[in-house]
Amino acid sequence: MNIVSDKKVKTRKPHKCWGCTEDIPIGTTVIRVTSVDGGEIATVYWCDRCADFITKVDWGEDGWEFGELKQCDGYPFKEAL
Repeated sequence: MNIVSDKKVKTRKPHKCWGCTEDIPIGTTVIRVTSVDGGEIATVYWCDRCADFITKVDWGEDGWEFGELKQCDGYPFKEAL
C-alpha cells in the first residue's frame, strides 16, 4: 500500500470513520487518506480519536480493516462504542 495523500480536511458530505465506523457529519475536520494498493485507489476518513490512536500503534504491513481499530487493546472510549 502506498499513501498518495494524507491531510486534514473539512467534510462536505457524511462519511464513516475507517477506524471505528462511527458517523462523521458534514463540516467535521478529519484526516483523509488516499492510497494505492494493487492498482486500486482508496480514500478513507479518520475521526480525531482514531487518528490520534493510530499514531501510537503499529500499522503493520497491511494497515487496518474497516472498523478494526476499535477492537485494539487500549483504544480510547472502547467501552462506550
